[in-house]
Amino acid sequence: LVIKNNIKFIEHDISLPINNIRVNLDYIFHAASPQENIIIEKNPLSVIKPNTVGTLNCLNLLSKQKNMNKSKARLIFISSITIYGNKSNKDIRVLENETALTNNIDSPKSPYSESKRMGEVIIKSFIKENNVDAVICRPSTVYGNTTYKTKNAFNEFISKAIKKKNIIVKNNDNPRRDNIYITDTISGLLIAACKGKKGEAYN
Repeated sequence: LVIKNNIKFIEHDISLPINNIRVNLDYIFHAASPQENIIIEKNPLSVIKPNTVGTLNCLNLLSKQKNMNKSKARLIFISSITIYGNKSNKDIRVLENETALTNNIDSPKSPYSESKRMGEVIIKSFIKENNVDAVICRPSTVYGNTTYKTKNAFNEFISKAIKKKNIIVKNNDNPRRDNIYITDTISGLLIAACKGKKGEAYN
């Protein structure tokens, strides 16, 4: 437990039961899932468990807190734009309720996108049965300066461009995606945390 100013940071693997928190929570920002392709393909359960079991653990914690002392807290589940899927190389525009198109279940990337989808289903089900408070955010590809750079194509492209090295595209599908800067992402998450409607998803 790290306390700095008015924020308390608690480090915990949310795939494991959460029994060590003795303070009332106001918000849980749940972004815990690796998203690097190499991890998704080689260790898919390390991706699936935080998005499903970890989400259940967070919701159980909020429900327990609500029942014990009537205090309310909100879960902000950071899902992903990948839950929509895109089977073409054309630009598509999706609204929050257009979730019927997704990747093939045998796709190497399905552990990430499908477990994010399942995390959302768990949240909506938990709200229905236990009346906890949660919102869902679906950011597109987030970029920005960071101490811990994930091993993905975006960071590789930027790194090679800065070093004036050739950029090698390994995917023949010509994927296209929207990108969003980290500070804009955080602003959106905070707005959803403060003003979002319970159970709603936001692009």
